[in-house]
Amino acid sequence: MIIDAHAHLGSSPVSNIEFYLRSMERSGTDMTIVVPGNKVHADRLADFMRGDEPLISLEPANELILEAVTVRPDKFYGFVELNPEFNDVDSLVEEYLSHPNIVGFKLNPLIARLSYRNPEVRKLFAFCADNELPIYTHLLMVPQASLDALAEIYDSYRPPLIIGHMGFASSDHAAVEFASEYDQIYLETSTGALPAIRTALRKLGPERLLFGSEGPSHSQNVELAKIRELDISNLEREGIMGRNVQNLISAKEAASGGA
Repeated sequence: MIIDAHAHLGSSPVSNIEFYLRSMERSGTDMTIVVPGNKVHADRLADFMRGDEPLISLEPANELILEAVTVRPDKFYGFVELNPEFNDVDSLVEEYLSHPNIVGFKLNPLIARLSYRNPEVRKLFAFCADNELPIYTHLLMVPQASLDALAEIYDSYRPPLIIGHMGFASSDHAAVEFASEYDQIYLETSTGALPAIRTALRKLGPERLLFGSEGPSHSQNVELAKIRELDISNLEREGIMGRNVQNLISAKEAASGGA
């Protein structure tokens, strides 16, 4: 089974449910874990990062995630996003976590400008540690969302953690070193450089790498090609492409009776 561990769901024709169903059919992807999109136009992310493109919205579109996993539970899992300006941990748990295909949480320091030291973020780390639920997050080169800030909070709680995009550009090898100190930190491969992926394979083993696409900005087929490029066994490749993330979310599925 191939599971895309990270794609952004929006309401436009290039990011909605139908878009991903077509993409999954083309790429042979069986399931996609979707996180809220609708914040930046898919083709304008670089402009946003340069400060030339405004945000569409800061509010996480968690309702789109619930819709996807309700309408097509055979194709979608969901991570709901915490932005302390709009929601808190208790409200997310009450409103979304009862659905069996809502299997984790997302933090987006890039868009929300949130800090890992925010009290609600710390509360989320504690909740996920107690309930064995994964958190997906990015690393940035700013103090409040840097690898050092993440290490500070992670060491206090140690929930299952997915670091997006192999640590994101200049943080990739540092993220691998950080992950090597713990056994519940995983690296998601979308947009990641092959040298960083190969370093992670050597230091962490294939069990802690997760294929992701970063759709709709990136293609499932293209990101899968990087995994197929790796000099590993078919069994290890199958793990990265789906089994590893399936094992990661299995605690929630088991508790809820399956998808």
